[in-house]
Amino acid sequence: MTRILVVSGLIPIDSGKTWFTLGLADALRSVGFSVGVYKPVAAHNLWFNPRTLYRSSALGVLAGNDILTYYDREVVSDIARANPIALALAPRDLLTTSSVDEYLESFENLSKILVLARITQCSSGSVEHLVIRENLEKTPPILRRRIEELARDLGCRDSSVSEVLGYLRSNESTRNLEECLNILARSVDVVVVESFNDAVVPFSSLLEELSYLIIVTPGYALLYTDRDLVKDAVNKVTRDLGDEGYRAKYLVERVKPSRVLYTEILVEPTTSSVHLELARSIAGSEVYKST
Repeated sequence: MTRILVVSGLIPIDSGKTWFTLGLADALRSVGFSVGVYKPVAAHNLWFNPRTLYRSSALGVLAGNDILTYYDREVVSDIARANPIALALAPRDLLTTSSVDEYLESFENLSKILVLARITQCSSGSVEHLVIRENLEKTPPILRRRIEELARDLGCRDSSVSEVLGYLRSNESTRNLEECLNILARSVDVVVVESFNDAVVPFSSLLEELSYLIIVTPGYALLYTDRDLVKDAVNKVTRDLGDEGYRAKYLVERVKPSRVLYTEILVEPTTSSVHLELARSIAGSEVYKST
């Protein structure tokens, strides 16, 4: 029975999900598991992560920092399937934005700064790249020219914010993400899933499959081992708040973790005592038990 471990963040950015996942994957291998890493949905800002412009061109696939880190560390070999939905963002051009407030607020609104997207259909392996010109035209000129070059390199077709966001919210998207997970799970003992920003899970049906949930934040890893308790709490909040209810903060406010683990300060992603402790605990549990 393949175990599904989900690593989520309490804060939307820089919570430590990727480094924690890398250390955990290495630790799981050290106790004898075959491991796959899966990041269903990823978004990155091309201005703050410029290497992704050049790496994506060289690899022929839109890829953000996190999935490139997994790829370079050889924990994933197929970028397109390990990260089926990739979103590239770019800041607005300050000089052509109507106000400073609008400019600053745009950084918090994906629909205002989404410029490129990649969607991989896992069943067929087909990959489609998209360019969102309505936003690309509003980015700073130097960055815009480089993104246009990347769009040509990737063979992007013209799309729109509404098309991409519509797909992200669709049942088709969920089915595709489930299929990617199923394909990976058939070949390994453990799949470590990195969630999106501060979402408890990157897609709702994963609540039915997870074996462990780990919510990371600076200094701590909150471990949840009761799937039913997690699922019931998330479902209750989302009934009241809609998609907002998937944010990890609501679960942490309402449900006490099974264990609180203290994470270390690391100069680079590596296996720590916390990762080894978790890996040994998982190895000692033949099947997932929910109360």
